[in-house]
Amino acid sequence: MTRRSLEMRCDKGGIKRGHGAIRESSTRMTECDFELRIHRMQTGGFKLEVYRPYHNHPSSEDARQHSQYRQPTNQQQERIESLTKAGVAPRFILNELLEADHDTLITTQEIYNCKAKVRKERLSGKTPIEVLVEELLEDDGWALQYHTEENGVVNFLFFTPDEMIDIAQASPSVILIDATYRTNKYNLPAVHFQTVTPIGKTASISLAFVTNEEEASYRLAVSAFRELVMGNSPIEVLLTDDEDALKNALTAIFPTIPQLLCLWHVNKNVLTKVQQSWITNPAFSDETNKRRKQRREEFMADWEAICYARTEQEFEERYSSLREKYFHQSNLLTYLHEEKYPKRQQFAKPWTSQVCHFGHTVTSRAESGHSKFKGWLLHSRHDLLDIKDRWASMTRTFLTDYRKELATERDRITHELRVTRWNPKEFDPVTKQPIQYLDPELNNQVVDRALRLLVKQLEYARDDVQYNMPCSGQFEKIHGIPCYHTIREFRAAKITIKKGHIHSYWHFERDAGIPLPPPPPPPQDPVIFAPHKVVTRGRPRKDRSTRRDPSQFEIAASPAASQRRPGRVGGEISAVSPIYKALSTSTYALTYQPGYRLAVLQFPQPLLPLLSIQISIQGRYTQEPSCSKSRRLHNSCRMRSYRSLHRLQRNVGGQRAQRISSPGRNVGIKQLLCDGIAPALLSHKQHSSQTTF
Repeated sequence: MTRRSLEMRCDKGGIKRGHGAIRESSTRMTECDFELRIHRMQTGGFKLEVYRPYHNHPSSEDARQHSQYRQPTNQQQERIESLTKAGVAPRFILNELLEADHDTLITTQEIYNCKAKVRKERLSGKTPIEVLVEELLEDDGWALQYHTEENGVVNFLFFTPDEMIDIAQASPSVILIDATYRTNKYNLPAVHFQTVTPIGKTASISLAFVTNEEEASYRLAVSAFRELVMGNSPIEVLLTDDEDALKNALTAIFPTIPQLLCLWHVNKNVLTKVQQSWITNPAFSDETNKRRKQRREEFMADWEAICYARTEQEFEERYSSLREKYFHQSNLLTYLHEEKYPKRQQFAKPWTSQVCHFGHTVTSRAESGHSKFKGWLLHSRHDLLDIKDRWASMTRTFLTDYRKELATERDRITHELRVTRWNPKEFDPVTKQPIQYLDPELNNQVVDRALRLLVKQLEYARDDVQYNMPCSGQFEKIHGIPCYHTIREFRAAKITIKKGHIHSYWHFERDAGIPLPPPPPPPQDPVIFAPHKVVTRGRPRKDRSTRRDPSQFEIAASPAASQRRPGRVGGEISAVSPIYKALSTSTYALTYQPGYRLAVLQFPQPLLPLLSIQISIQGRYTQEPSCSKSRRLHNSCRMRSYRSLHRLQRNVGGQRAQRISSPGRNVGIKQLLCDGIAPALLSHKQHSSQTTF
């Protein structure tokens, strides 16, 4: 049916729909009655009639005032969807659209609206967790395992793309496992599984969300990792931090695979105790602080020498010497003997050198992997469906770069690593064949990182004078590459070093892993709900940042760091200074007199020799004549202020404390310890009260 007429009205016509009963709102409606009509004529053409020609408002200054002009085109909508899937923030999407079309009127709000519309269509009335499980079960390119409570609430979720399973089975030798936090709005810890590829790239394999950091939860994550990802692939070493629950779970699932502790974390834990044993403080003399820092450095040098001992006997001798040298530090020695010495086989070189870890003894790669993953998140308020989308984008970009670098390394051979340079241009007098110490095909079979280690050993093998120590076998056990002692034996026996003499970890191509067993069938039409929000360890945070909390050694370096912005560390402050100890164990009386904002601050008698307080108030105030300066400093101080108390400054022991701003009236009594030196008592009331604290 053809429409015969069209009515057009001002978009400011009409009245406000609501009156803000729930929340205050505004409207652009002015009840404008402007109207015109367009009629189709039977004889052909159109007729325009203006019924109400006047507006009750001025003309618009900018076309952006009208929403219909701000709507994105179909091409722009597709671009917004594409950039959103790539994890681009709306402000950067808007900038890209403005670069493409300078005349567009689209704003950031339209981008948010477009994203909300796409998400609403994707959910189709379902919850994000339902859509996540449904999509992963239907997609053959993903592996999924999840558990729910009796009421259907998710308490465990594990997922990984099949392409990353192929990467893990192609490079299964070194596995990094660590939990990361502040990735989702439920506060679920995320167990991050990573592997180190032979070309030196760290690959994020899978992610498991657990409700707590207990052994049972870690066992679910590790079990899913073995069932869905690794199968019986030959893992050489598992690298973790000192998390007992995770280590116990790994021992249960991978009982025969050695575990190593991150040596960097071990040393930082020791440094924390060392900082507590030799405390520095700005209140101390420069000479005292310098001497204590030197003792810290001396102890850490002795401890690191123990960790890098060559033999077990050397380790025990150095450890005994350290205990004798620092016998007066009983707390520090007790910590080492109870916490670190029993685990020495997992981080000290005499034992780790017997494990084929290919030079990986720290989890810094895992921390880097956390940072890259959180770089895709941007904030910590995502649901699990959003995280899966960001994980897919991160995986897609990683695979593109990894395949390119792998192909480039195999195609381009560095001149220094060309194996033909190391074969002499001589012929065997018996066989009349060219002498080959190295197989010419090694450049196409072994990655450059392995060849660099091998070339270094070839250089050592040439120098019989400097490198003539007995072989300990550690290099070959750690890297899986012939050492210079073995190379000399091969040359004497006229044996050519081939691909088989180098560990398969360094090969461009290795035997495929054992096929994984088929996963169990999913339940029919499962009832599933989003997980409950978890209360995590540590200080609560209100921001949306994914930034980690300060580590323990950073907090030990600055006790005040826990009271500042998360992640910030300041100078060192002593917790045992005389003033701090006296103030922290004393009582203070604060009395308010009726009718005035009158504060009486009474210091105990033992503190009077330690304190020298100067109080200044901005605004009008009066002081009782009987309260002299001497009495104010050594007994009490009465202040009557007819204005708000804006500023309180103190000089304690000759050092000026930081400025403390008044919180205003009727806030109550508040005691603050300023930098661990002196108290600040701030409050404004006009009634009589007395409080002791």
